[in-house]
Amino acid sequence: MSNLKEVFSFWVEGSLDYHSTICIKSWIKLGYTVTIFKFHDINIDLEKFPLVLFKDARQFCELPPFKKPQEIADYFRFAKLEKEGGTWLDTDELLLKCLPDDEVIISSEHCKKYGAYAPANREYTANIGVLRFPPKHPLIVETMKRLNRQVKKGGIPKSHTNDNYNYLMKKFQLLVHKEYKHLISPPNLYCPISWAYAKDLYEKPDLWETKKFGDDPHKKFGIEQKQLQYILDNSYGIHLWRNLYHTRGYCDRPVHGCVFEMLCAMVLQQ
Repeated sequence: MSNLKEVFSFWVEGSLDYHSTICIKSWIKLGYTVTIFKFHDINIDLEKFPLVLFKDARQFCELPPFKKPQEIADYFRFAKLEKEGGTWLDTDELLLKCLPDDEVIISSEHCKKYGAYAPANREYTANIGVLRFPPKHPLIVETMKRLNRQVKKGGIPKSHTNDNYNYLMKKFQLLVHKEYKHLISPPNLYCPISWAYAKDLYEKPDLWETKKFGDDPHKKFGIEQKQLQYILDNSYGIHLWRNLYHTRGYCDRPVHGCVFEMLCAMVLQQ
């Protein structure tokens, strides 16, 4: 098994944004050695990241024929995990405490309990924000077989190229929930703020705690949301939902005193 105090991630192109900067700093603050892989040169002030290693992703795979940065990052993480194993973190995963020593980690997120696209008989859905595997794990090997079939076909099918459909992640999720669902971590460990409450991160000083039972008018899609203090006490990290922040235009900038601002202050505090 690779060193548990090493984590890796990926950046496609351009400068690391503020979300990534804060999250990477949270990893370093906890004593992790951080490696960011890339296919292209990226604009980075190395003086701000003296403890971060930047390496060429081609040692694990060639640049895949996918158009979206998200798809390229998805493919790379599985290619690296298959060959070398390790611990992957999305660049918008802010760590609150050191990860557990589990041999395998698969993070998850809340899913709808009712409404369109609500999965049947499922409390949460596996995601790929936090992953840890030993080399050649059968789940990752099979995932790469399926992804490489898409590479040979030249990319994502046109019927699945809309911005709201993560085709490569779905390949992984189908395998996990069919054969490896016992390995999935509950969402409160790595993704405790639901996508349904992501807006609160940037606009409110705390998260509205919904009740587990009863008809709570603030509960969205049947998803139970914990308040910030519970998350700080019980979660390893927080997914900051950077994609939703940008695509849904929550606000031009985070509201003063909001949860995101408090989390940033915690990371930057000496």
